[in-house]
Amino acid sequence: MRKLLVGLILFGALYMSAAIGYAQEAPNYSWHQELRANIGKDGRSWAKGYFGTDLVFEGSTSDGSETTFTIVNPTRDNNEVTFADGTGTVALHNFLNIYFGSSATKTLDTNESQMSVMRGYGTTNSCTIIATPSAGQVYILVNANTGNGTITLKIANGTGTNVNPGSTSVCFAGTNTDFFKLTP
Repeated sequence: MRKLLVGLILFGALYMSAAIGYAQEAPNYSWHQELRANIGKDGRSWAKGYFGTDLVFEGSTSDGSETTFTIVNPTRDNNEVTFADGTGTVALHNFLNIYFGSSATKTLDTNESQMSVMRGYGTTNSCTIIATPSAGQVYILVNANTGNGTITLKIANGTGTNVNPGSTSVCFAGTNTDFFKLTP
């Protein structure tokens, strides 16, 4: 019996020392620390990831500027949003409402000039939008004015292009001059 008791004690001691030998300090995954690690790899990727509302990308420089993808709370299962198999840039639709009221001209600031969809409304008179676009900027201009409220879209000192009330046009900023309408 004594040999059995000594054997059990020795076995327990060996087991505990082996367990202690394998114990490792838990990794520090604190959120204030740069990890710079991959999540999954080619051939060993994660099949699914479940997130809350935001997916934030810092970029190559850790600073105060990030890009955030925010998901609106789903009210049903949305089966998929598909990115096509190809290389390119995802275009964003930035929407700008332009209320003219008694004003006949709206000069867009730098941020407004980068919008891609504009809706002009609020007057029965003709009015003008003056933009400072990047070369090749494409706008979808919706003229929601009533009566004879034509909207002219132009760059400063240009002649621009006219969009009649109740119609929508795709307008293109030339490389060095002014806007023109794209027609099918």
